This record gives sequence, C-alpha cells and structure tokens, in this order.
Amino acid sequence: SPRPNVLFLVVDDLRPLLGAYGEKYMVTPNIDNLASRSVRFERAYIQHFKDNGYVTQSAGKIFHPGPASGNTFDYPYSWSNPAYYAPSTDDMYGKGNLHVIAVCPVYNMTLVPHGTLPDIQVADFAVEWLRNKSRQSDDQPFFLAVGFHKPHLPWRYPAEFLKLYPISTIPLAKDNVFPQWLPAVAWNPWHNLRQREDVAALNISWPYGPVPEDFQLKMKQSYSAAASYTDSQLGRVLQALDEGGFANTTIISFHGDHAPCQDDSSGVRQPATVAGGAGEVGG
Repeated sequence: SPRPNVLFLVVDDLRPLLGAYGEKYMVTPNIDNLASRSVRFERAYIQHFKDNGYVTQSAGKIFHPGPASGNTFDYPYSWSNPAYYAPSTDDMYGKGNLHVIAVCPVYNMTLVPHGTLPDIQVADFAVEWLRNKSRQSDDQPFFLAVGFHKPHLPWRYPAEFLKLYPISTIPLAKDNVFPQWLPAVAWNPWHNLRQREDVAALNISWPYGPVPEDFQLKMKQSYSAAASYTDSQLGRVLQALDEGGFANTTIISFHGDHAPCQDDSSGVRQPATVAGGAGEVGG
C-alpha cells in the first residue's frame, strides 16, 4: 500500500490544559477536534524518514536553536531542505522590546516587527508548502514538521484572544503554595519568570515568595490566550492539509514538549495525540 505522509505538530510549553484532557474552560477547538479522532496519550516518550524516500521539511521551533541541534537544526541529516525560520523571531528578543515582559498581548500588529508574529509566519509557510505540494504531480510522501513557539514565555499574542478568557472565569491553582515536605532541590524558584520586568516589579521574595493572586490570574489568562492563538494557527495548517487532499493519506502527530511550571506544578508529563488518516494507529 502507498506510504502515508506525516504531519508532525509541536507546540512549545503546551500543558495538557486542553478540552481534550478535561479542562473545560480552555478554548482550543482545533486541538480538541484532532484529539477526538486520534489515539490520545496520557504519557508519551518516543527517528527515519529522509533515508527512506520522504521529502522532509521543518518550520518553526522543532529543534532548539544552538548546540542542542548542533547549530544546524539537524540539516541536512534529517531534512531535505533547510528549516524555515520565521524572520520576525530575532526581532522579538533583546533589551527594549516585548521579550522582556512576561504578559504582553499585542493590540496593534502594525507596531511589532514585520507587522506580524513568528507563529503566524510559521503557519503561513506551512500552508503555502502544503499548497505547493498538492500542485506537484509526483507521489513522493512527505514528512512536514511544524513547530509553534507559543504558549512559551513571553506570552505575546494578538490581544483579541483575551476576549475568550475574562478574568472572572480563570480558576486559581488548587495547590499554589510551597508544599511543607517538598525537597528544596525539587522547587523551581522561577528564574526565567523573575527576569521579566513586569514580574520583577512585583518584588516577590526569594525563593518561596508567592505570586500575588491578581497576577496569578493575569498569567493564567495570558497563557490560555496564547494557547488559543496557537490553536488557531494549527487550525490553518490542518485546513490546508484537508484542502490539499492529504487528509486520508497523512498521519498527524501532535505533542507539547514539556509545559511550563506555572503556579501549581513542577512535575513532568508529556501529552500527545496521533491521528491516523492513512490507517489505524495504535499506541
């Protein structure tokens, strides 16, 4: 039988706070719909396509930049073509811009570099790649890996997604204080979060000081909005897959990397789903 295509979707810092995992207040319809027709993993810890005739392409955050990927994004070892890197990504980092703020919804897209955001550019690339592939007459299968940065810090996303999460609907964490018997080595004192200017302004005591409840809610609101923003971009890629005629010949693998510690957890859990449009997928 023909070899299936593979669409590999990665979301940086996405926790299993999703409707598909029972979190009713989250608005992630595209991810939830994908999960409803997938094998859904509670804990997934899992390499081979280019060497076996697939055209392979990555876009966005699939490999961590720098030494973690040998400073190559693993090209040409795993990929037929160089990775797509969103041009607006580099402009978002460094002193004096949005990167130094944890909570930074974008109210006017014309004011940010390139007039857009990295995950929008990544989705744009993936959509156009799938359209171009659908116009080709060859039957070479593909492995397309698409990585989204949000909801990783900083929480930078189009402000329209805040409307989905009024502060009054955001639940506080049930366990949001340092557990009495927790070993100090297991505690995350929020190094990354404390470096953000809006968090530093709170003057939270080191290392166990609690985050004020109003800012806890603000962070959870922005995390949720950023997750819904990514869901919308993922939806665009899935729609392009359908419109290109690939839905029934493509295995879709979706997962988050590790999820951030917010105000309630320092553990490890790996959510994932696999949809087998090309046949049944077990796991």
